[in-house]
Amino acid sequence: MTKDLFSILIASCLVLPAVAGNVTIPTLTIGNDTYKNATISYKGGLTAKISHDEGTKSIPVSKLAPEHQTALGITPDIISRETAKMEALKEKALEKKKKTG
Repeated sequence: MTKDLFSILIASCLVLPAVAGNVTIPTLTIGNDTYKNATISYKGGLTAKISHDEGTKSIPVSKLAPEHQTALGITPDIISRETAKMEALKEKALEKKKKTG
């Protein structure tokens, strides 16, 4: 029973994002790349999607400017929590791989 509840809790954390949102920016610059009429979409995890005049692109949320992270509701705590989730999933996958050999 406890294992089932734990599985449900983990699944809900992965399916239900802590934060989700969209921000539209006329000109968005990230590093050396500039995007016109960009909409940044975030639905949880460590990546965001940028839809712009020339298509779409996924980027790490860590590359977004702090003001864009704030507008999307992304905080350093959320990034830390999402990173920890990904690390836990990687460890679980490695353990499973070791067991199956």
